Amino acid sequence: MSACSNIPQIFSSPELVGQGMHSRTYRARDERTGATVAVKMLRPIAWLNPSEEAARRARLMETLQAIQVVSHPSLVGQDEIYELNNSLFTVRPYMQGFSLREVVTKHGCLTQCGGALLAEQLAGVLEAFSLKGFSHDAITPENVFFDDAGDVYLTDALFSKTAGQFSVGGFECQIQSRRPISDIQSLSILCYEAMTGQFPYHTDGAYRYAWALSPTINAVMLRALTARHGGFRTAGELAAAMQPARLSLFRLVWRPSAALGLLGALLTVGGYAASERRVSPKAVILRPVHISTLAPISAEDSQAIRLALRRQGAGALTHPLVAQAFELSDDQYRQLEQCLAEQHDRINTMVENAANGSIQNTSNIMNEIRETTTASILMILNEDQRVRWQDLTGITTQKGESIL
Repeated sequence: MSACSNIPQIFSSPELVGQGMHSRTYRARDERTGATVAVKMLRPIAWLNPSEEAARRARLMETLQAIQVVSHPSLVGQDEIYELNNSLFTVRPYMQGFSLREVVTKHGCLTQCGGALLAEQLAGVLEAFSLKGFSHDAITPENVFFDDAGDVYLTDALFSKTAGQFSVGGFECQIQSRRPISDIQSLSILCYEAMTGQFPYHTDGAYRYAWALSPTINAVMLRALTARHGGFRTAGELAAAMQPARLSLFRLVWRPSAALGLLGALLTVGGYAASERRVSPKAVILRPVHISTLAPISAEDSQAIRLALRRQGAGALTHPLVAQAFELSDDQYRQLEQCLAEQHDRINTMVENAANGSIQNTSNIMNEIRETTTASILMILNEDQRVRWQDLTGITTQKGESIL
């Protein structure tokens, strides 16, 4: 008998969308309401006898019912929890957006401002659990979702942890996919991975210093993830420590449906459209030779950086590979982040004005934002860095004309 055949008939057209050690999740249509729902089914453990498996289901049912008292706007709870045909099912609304895992895999890492916003929104959920005497214990990229409006949601609290607890012959057993850590540490790991794409520990357990992150954020992560640095008492305290001095967040950064119309322009804010620029071979030959103090970069790295700069413009300078190639100082990195945050703030204002009809044509405004952002960022660079920018982007200047 297939797993799908065990799903109650009131849920039609079940489609497997995910599975883990202890569960399978299906997208299905609730025939009672017509809504699309996520049906999670507990996977049985083959070597448990029927009574032991029944006790396991009962323990999970009791835990999931107990946490129903936890409420928060960013928490996706279970609408229904029940047993049928010796199986346990939970039903919740199906999230139409993207999981954090999908966002990072398909669209790249979050900025530090994006990581701070993520921590702030999830911290509220974790503190709601803490106030009721519970922990979430399932803070993973697969359980964090961005909906079409750009809001963050957390799902599947305590399911995997409790499903891995059972009794065999009077002995308590625990199967888990990772070492037990607190919700605050889990949130720290989640934010670190979202901003860097890496796990925050070396194989020997030492903290992995992330050159892509500012010294301030590295210090926050080090404090949160290493016991000797004291940690944080609450998730809210961790989120507050991650906030920059002046937080100008671009709220549409993860709004796929709303931002599609602006995507082409946004990808080149601070840069230029590669297809619209042509470099004269003569101009390249006649450019004066500059002896740079920067370390040389390989042809492979040059190609990758050139592509990043053409797609993202000066904003690509915050990428770790690009920042390393330009040998940016910590102070320059902070100034770049501030410049990009201000740019996002201006774009946000422009989008809101366009939405309420205050402005009709955003093209000129976008061009002005692109040009001023590029000029501001290039002013942050020193002469050698600006020449490297010129070499990699192919933008040339006339004799006696500033690169800016």
